[in-house]
Amino acid sequence: VASYFKRHGWLPGEPVVSAASVSGEQVEQGLTQGLDPVKNVAELRALGWSSKDSLDAEMPVTAFRLEGAEGAEYWLGLPNFFVITRYNRSV
Repeated sequence: VASYFKRHGWLPGEPVVSAASVSGEQVEQGLTQGLDPVKNVAELRALGWSSKDSLDAEMPVTAFRLEGAEGAEYWLGLPNFFVITRYNRSV
């Protein structure tokens, strides 16, 4: 698995996901269909998304919603998330 991750762009020491906060009427437009990163951080910010972490505006991300114990949770999948989901497509 480690060899696969390395070949597909794993960034050692970097996070996999970042918790997000959302606000506004365009939040749903930020959600990614599928697992591939199709928007960058700046595009999501314009739609009312903000990350709990400091992320580069041009970083490609996957935006998704999960149902948690206390309701909807919003997350950003970072480049290492994409490496993992290329290996295993289930979330």
